[in-house]
Amino acid sequence: IFFHGNAGNIGVRIPNAVELFNLDANVLLVEYRGYGESKPEHVKPSERGIKADAETVLDFILDHPQIDPSKVFIFGRSLGGAVAFHVADYAERNNKPLAGMIVENTFESIGHMVDILLPFLTPFKGVLLRNKWDSTALAGKLSVPVLYISGDEDEIVPRQQMEDLFQRSKESSSRLPRFHSVKGGTHNETWLQGGKDYWLAIKSFMLDASNKRVEK
Repeated sequence: IFFHGNAGNIGVRIPNAVELFNLDANVLLVEYRGYGESKPEHVKPSERGIKADAETVLDFILDHPQIDPSKVFIFGRSLGGAVAFHVADYAERNNKPLAGMIVENTFESIGHMVDILLPFLTPFKGVLLRNKWDSTALAGKLSVPVLYISGDEDEIVPRQQMEDLFQRSKESSSRLPRFHSVKGGTHNETWLQGGKDYWLAIKSFMLDASNKRVEK
C-alpha cells in the first residue's frame, strides 16, 4: 500500500508502482481526500481526514478474501511516511499486524519541520498548528519491521530526522529496523538516484521481514 507525499497525486507515482511490481509486489496507490481526482470543492485535506482514508484502505485490504494479510506492506514517502506511521499504529492497536513498513525521506513531526523551515513561528506552534503528524511518538513503540530510506542530500527534510526516527525504532520492539542511505539522494528523487541498490534494499527487506513474520 503506497502513501505518496504532499506534492502531486497518485498519477505521478505510477513509475514507482511499476518498479515495485517488478519486485513481484502488487501495488495499491492511495489517493487522499483533497488530492488528485478526490478533490471536490467542499473537501480539503486534513490530518484527521487523511488518517481516516488510510485506515479505510487498510481495513479494505486486510479484510479482502483474496488477499493474504500476512503479506501486506505499507510504503510512505515524505508526508506519506507520517501516514504510514499512523497506519502501522492503527494496525497494531486493532490486532491487524503488517508484514512491514517502508518510509522514505519522512519527518519526525510538523512541529519539527516548523522549527527548521519557519523558525520565527516556533513560539506560536501551539496556536497555529492544526496538523501535527507526530511520528516521533509512534516510532518508539511500534513492533512492525521498518525500513528507513534516506537521501543524504535531502534539501527539505534534514537527514537527522530520519536518523532520529530510526534510532527510536532500534530502541523499540521493532523486529527488524533497517536504514538504507542513498548517496546524493534528494527529497523527491531518491528513488531515481538510488539506482539498483535502492530496489535491492527494498526487495531484501521485504523478504527478510516476511521471514521474521513466519518465525514469529
